[in-house]
Amino acid sequence: MFPYTPEGVRRHTSPEVNRQLDAEVADSVGFHARHPERIERRLRALDAEWDIERTLEANAAALALTGTLLGLFVDKRFLVLPLAVTAFLLQHAVQGWCPPVPFLPQARRPHDARDRRGALRAEGAQGRFRADRAWTAQPRQPGKPCPPGRAPMNRRARRIPGWVSGAVVLGAFAAIAIAEARRPLRPERKEPKLRRSLRNLTVAGLSAATLQLLERPVVEPLSRLVERRRWGLLKQVPLSGWLETALAILLMDYTLYLWHVATHRSEALWRFHKVHHIDLDMDASTALRFHFAEMAISVPYRAAQVALIGVAPRPLSIWQTLLFVSILFHHSDLRLPPAVERRLVNFVVTPRMHGIHHSIIEAETNSNWSSGFTIWDRLHGTLRLDLLGEDIEIGVAAYRDPADVTLPRLVEMPFTDTRPDWLLPSGERPRRPSLPQPGRLPRA
Repeated sequence: MFPYTPEGVRRHTSPEVNRQLDAEVADSVGFHARHPERIERRLRALDAEWDIERTLEANAAALALTGTLLGLFVDKRFLVLPLAVTAFLLQHAVQGWCPPVPFLPQARRPHDARDRRGALRAEGAQGRFRADRAWTAQPRQPGKPCPPGRAPMNRRARRIPGWVSGAVVLGAFAAIAIAEARRPLRPERKEPKLRRSLRNLTVAGLSAATLQLLERPVVEPLSRLVERRRWGLLKQVPLSGWLETALAILLMDYTLYLWHVATHRSEALWRFHKVHHIDLDMDASTALRFHFAEMAISVPYRAAQVALIGVAPRPLSIWQTLLFVSILFHHSDLRLPPAVERRLVNFVVTPRMHGIHHSIIEAETNSNWSSGFTIWDRLHGTLRLDLLGEDIEIGVAAYRDPADVTLPRLVEMPFTDTRPDWLLPSGERPRRPSLPQPGRLPRA
């Protein structure tokens, strides 16, 4: 009555992804047919890999735990999250598929691992390999991509598992949400927290779908090509793995600073980026609130970052994970002890520092553009630490009414709204009557 789980997963996976995974199986088995001494090592590596079943289980457990913690410590209505997760798991158990499956193409399907193990063990036992022409290795020609039968990718060419990134990001989101509920930096709120959070997460879902459809099919294959063909700045000199990863993270962070500046300086880009800024309050959910069109527009820039810097898949996935954790942290409404904040801000962006960037006063918004390390604002003279977080009015001056920031308005805003952003609805420009000495974080 119900399909076997692996068959259900394959049936609901796009033909393109099925062909790609089948080709990877063929390549790997073809290579090991010519190098049987490496079969046992590869079998051990396959046993350590996570297939889609384990990935779903790990992510479902992380989501259920996150929702439970948020429900217990923040708002009981967050308990709907573990209920939804268990419904998906039940659907997957019955049908062999559930809605999150198409978003996990990087996780190996059970029958892929089974096919690889079976073919490799048969080859190891018989000492020979029988296959059709599709699995036959061809000699490599100069300037041509690696043919079928190529060796498995090295460590830098492998992304960190998606379940690891997901668990880290979800764990950080849950921990930050609980902490900011207990120690809020800005206790007064313009909107109910749950309504804002659900709206922001809906916007984030649209952006995530856009990245899956547009960025991932471009950037991930490009990063593998960068590693294979030694493209980019970091590939021009011999570097150890850890040093290359560290430099890749720094350079990606710096070039993201430049992109962030461009989204404010360019009127065309600002139309999309201001959707992130018009939130009337700011907390961890604001970190994920980016218009889907802004994500689409950023794809060529992200591809250029990867190609020009020379970022392999593993450094790229590490940077992406650290970036998510960083933006969740510095967008949070978390009041850190002043002594801790003053020390941290010497190295990384903190909630008070980034709160200044989200001010309704244009001169304050045009500062603190760093997303990870504060060194870029220091080098470019755009660092401001002269205001307390609770003194900041969050948002964009022209949008002070909750009716201006509903979900439909957010979706259509880049294409329809033309009001002067930095003037209040009264027509006045917001000003701060007096400021502390600039350049230092005030003591609270």
